[in-house]
Amino acid sequence: MAISKPGDTFVVSPVSVQADAGYAVRAESVHGGYAALAGIGPPDMARWPRSMRRVGSLASTQVDHKYWELRGGIEDINWVEIPFGVAGPPGETGPAGPPGPAAGQVTAGGVDVTAGGVLVVIDSAGTMGPPGPMGPAGPPGPAGPAGLDAGQVTVGGVTVTAGGVLVTVGTMGATGPMGPPGATGPAGDTGPVGPAGLDAGVVTAGGVLVTAGGAQVVVGTMGEVGPPGPMGPPGDTGATGATGATGATGATGPAGLDGGQVVVGGVPVTAGGVLVVVGPQGSPGPMGPMGPPGPTGPAGSPATNLVTSVFSRIGAVAAAAGDYTSTLISNLSTVGGATVTNALDLLSSTIAALNSTSIANISSVGGGTVTAALNALLTAIANLTSNDIDNLSSVSGASVTNALNTLAATVGGYAGIKSISGSYTLIASDKGKLLVATASTVVTIPVGVFTIADQVDFISTGAGATFSVVAATGTQIIPPIGSTLVDALWVPYRLRYVMFFGGFVELYSLTQEIGQRPFPGDYNIPLCPLYNSDISSGNVAVHTGGTGGAVGPITDYWMVGNFTNSGNVGVRFVVPIGGLPASATITEVRARIFPFPASGTNMPSTMPRLDIYTSDSSGNGVLLGSVTDASATKAAYETNHELVVTGLSATVGTQAIYATVSTGQGSLVGGTKILELTTKLA
Repeated sequence: MAISKPGDTFVVSPVSVQADAGYAVRAESVHGGYAALAGIGPPDMARWPRSMRRVGSLASTQVDHKYWELRGGIEDINWVEIPFGVAGPPGETGPAGPPGPAAGQVTAGGVDVTAGGVLVVIDSAGTMGPPGPMGPAGPPGPAGPAGLDAGQVTVGGVTVTAGGVLVTVGTMGATGPMGPPGATGPAGDTGPVGPAGLDAGVVTAGGVLVTAGGAQVVVGTMGEVGPPGPMGPPGDTGATGATGATGATGATGPAGLDGGQVVVGGVPVTAGGVLVVVGPQGSPGPMGPMGPPGPTGPAGSPATNLVTSVFSRIGAVAAAAGDYTSTLISNLSTVGGATVTNALDLLSSTIAALNSTSIANISSVGGGTVTAALNALLTAIANLTSNDIDNLSSVSGASVTNALNTLAATVGGYAGIKSISGSYTLIASDKGKLLVATASTVVTIPVGVFTIADQVDFISTGAGATFSVVAATGTQIIPPIGSTLVDALWVPYRLRYVMFFGGFVELYSLTQEIGQRPFPGDYNIPLCPLYNSDISSGNVAVHTGGTGGAVGPITDYWMVGNFTNSGNVGVRFVVPIGGLPASATITEVRARIFPFPASGTNMPSTMPRLDIYTSDSSGNGVLLGSVTDASATKAAYETNHELVVTGLSATVGTQAIYATVSTGQGSLVGGTKILELTTKLA
């Protein structure tokens, strides 16, 4: 039978029913698997009918050389492009297109510019076509040598001239000398006078702290001035000194005027026959010179009360260190003790007995004592998180949490993870975040919120949920896609602001990131068995018991075994584990089987087993993990159940990985349905 009509399908391994040599299975009888289709992708119903489709089916389109997988359904919208292998080297640059019509002559200083004798013109701009899909990134080329900052200007290897003169870029001139310093600015205002200091403080001697009994000596504030003391009794009076000599008698003054008749007992007094009269008082005569002082009298008694020296020092004596000790100074403070020594000793012993529990807390921190306050601070500090600590660094963000999120975004991580559902419009703070759709969600792209190169990632975790992205007026998603994206769980999408086109619309790209960043979860493996002797002997076949096919029954499951009750020697069903994100880690593989009931009560002598293999550098198989069917009864064995291999750590993309289901062996073992194969990624 020829494979030549549209819709005919190429199967990885041709199969046939038992004992029917030369018969080819028709395309509509193939259960999922892999198909090579003509034309470009994605596949459509005309080239791969619905009856042939299963979730996990693989196809390749031969014109655009792309691979496709059915995920989350079997409709045309469920085809997802998947990468296979590594990107090849970039192709050679295509030949340059013919020049467009001239739009204008280029001039420099009014002179036409030529290159190699040809006028340099600017072509008219054609209408911008829609942007094409982004090609795979090629490997970075080696860095070229650094260019000089001067030299000849060329275009396409031809030197550029203007008016016959070569156009060159000159070297940068030397830096000029530094200008003179500017004038000194005016003096600032004098700051306010600080508060007066206390008149108390720590006592030092020669810069060393003075202690008494191990405690620092401090001078308290000055007390009020006490009342003056009573005056002491006066000393004894000394002996009177000798009387000095009498001075000389002064000269007699002039005769006074007659003042009146002198009478005694009424009889006028005469002297030498002349009446004695008293004239007016004359002016006093001048004082005679003072005589010399008399000698000093002897010292008063007792002479022993006189102070002759102070601390063995005579003259103008000034106080000095060491004149008095604290024991000689009376204590007038409220501290107990007659002398300063007694008071200081009492303070020393009291201070030595102090601890944080005996000291009262007068701060704003809660707690009656210093101990209670410190414990309250310790508890408060232990409960602090990065949200409670202000960020004073140059990294943006009010708190340490915000700053750390900012740093995470700059080194390739997400700025945050945010759950969304229902109708949601993006906001500026969504930039760099992963938005997790926990249920059916419609996301709207607003206009004027993001800048070029901003991006937001999405992922759907709601079972059976749909995820949609729609563009508001003024925005557009390129290339145009349907509003609803139905996909498997944990498949990521990335929305990126590409450009502001035409001065009126913001263009965004929406791409599926599968294969670029592995996400954890369960992945379905297509049931495409590798060819072996069990296939060639007819012990592996597609069962066609389903109804609804246009020309006959449709496929419903793989059948493995000799399909009799006369015994089974065991059949191998080998499937490659592929189509997964590169660099992901496989941690678990599950195979779902359904053995056919057989007559009698015998269990298989050898139970079914699931083995996971890879290969070494020589192509030899290496067992990664294995599990044997542990069904305890025949009834449990003959039900739909799973074989699960756990504890794996196989990296996708570094080695080939295979799953092998070996059916049971025994006298009453019939065929086994192979229903599903899944793997779990970390």
